[in-house]
Amino acid sequence: MSTKLTIKQAVEVIPVSESSLRRAIKNGGISSEKDDQGRRRIDTAELIRVYGELSDKSVNSSQMNNVDTSKIIDLLETQVNDLKSQLTAEKEEKTKLIELAARLQKQNEVLMLPKPRRRLSDVINFFKSPQPNE
Repeated sequence: MSTKLTIKQAVEVIPVSESSLRRAIKNGGISSEKDDQGRRRIDTAELIRVYGELSDKSVNSSQMNNVDTSKIIDLLETQVNDLKSQLTAEKEEKTKLIELAARLQKQNEVLMLPKPRRRLSDVINFFKSPQPNE
């Protein structure tokens, strides 16, 4: 005969949070039943079926995990800050490249314009026509 655990007891031996376990029960992924006091009870066989072998989390291992977790959080925060700095530098570089591309595009447009052609008759007519200062 297997043991039936409360939700709080179950999360001590499986690798999920209480809210995840409650959600799995609500969605039908894990079967449970209510005891005489109205508390949910989950059969250990059901936990093993869904999560595999159960672990015995002791207070010491929880405390060790908290220490390791704080170190991991510090490391991740450092990495996030580094990535934010890199992202800012990349955005600045992108802005500079876009500005350069716009300038080069304008220069290219100017260079692509055909040279104005002046016919000899246009030059002669220019000199023949009365100048506005006269």
